[in-house]
Amino acid sequence: MPPARNAVNTDYGLCEKTPALKDVMEQKNLSPVWQNFCLKATMVDYLAPDGTPYALGNSVIERIVGNGTVAASSCMGCHAYASFDATGLPSATALAMLPYNPMGPPIPAVLEGSKTFSFMWGVVNLLPPQK
Repeated sequence: MPPARNAVNTDYGLCEKTPALKDVMEQKNLSPVWQNFCLKATMVDYLAPDGTPYALGNSVIERIVGNGTVAASSCMGCHAYASFDATGLPSATALAMLPYNPMGPPIPAVLEGSKTFSFMWGVVNLLPPQK
């Protein structure tokens, strides 16, 4: 089901699993927690052929971070800034992009001196192990 663009930041409907999918999940011995997962869409490019930035947001995450709406969010636009600098931490310039809800291709100057981390904010923000 596509996002309800006329009701920004509202929930999707139920995500019922087909019997075939339930069978595969059981055969693969997946944890029951995966019954709660429902992929709504995927994003594979920053821009449409006409140059318009693609918008795709998560109805849960966008509410948590509070920096935008589902209809004005970009998974790839944000995650492109997942990076770390020479200290091993996200750079101040990359973190400064997030409140602006970045869309479209990343700005190279923002990532200068940083190494990108395969779109994985969750991993780059992990705390180091306690000694």
